[in-house]
Amino acid sequence: MRVGEIDRVTVVRSEEELFHRVGHLFATMTDLACAANDFATWVTGSRQDELVAAVARRAGDVRIRKIYRSGLLLDSVSARELVSLRDRLGAQIRVSAKEINETIVIDNRIAILAGSLNASQRSYSVITQPETIQGVMSLFETAWRSATDLTVYDAQVSEIRHLAPADWIC
Repeated sequence: MRVGEIDRVTVVRSEEELFHRVGHLFATMTDLACAANDFATWVTGSRQDELVAAVARRAGDVRIRKIYRSGLLLDSVSARELVSLRDRLGAQIRVSAKEINETIVIDNRIAILAGSLNASQRSYSVITQPETIQGVMSLFETAWRSATDLTVYDAQVSEIRHLAPADWIC
């Protein structure tokens, strides 16, 4: 899908199809807004490394804002990964205690919303309609303002993390 195509919503039925449709946009984006409950996202393994490397090469030229669910920080490995991600990409990361849906908005021009998981496969809505993207960004901005900066939240839960069992995430 290219920016400038007819405004529409396209539903893709797998991570593979989603990657083929939008993966190339990460190499040229200038603004990324993302919300996720955990690290298990639509891009995993070598593709994730490839996209992170492409964005890291342009660190400073790309504004990256990510919101993660708070339970992720109770696991010390995940907490360290978030700090590493922030430092490698120059990302701004905030933490929310509320349930969030996996959402990605690229350059305020394309929104990707995760659908439900059926038969071990997730569907995604890829949206290029400006009015809908504006609505998604409005919701993201509200969540962003109500979320807590990663450093502040991490300091608040560091003692709790040591007490929580390794496999417990709220």
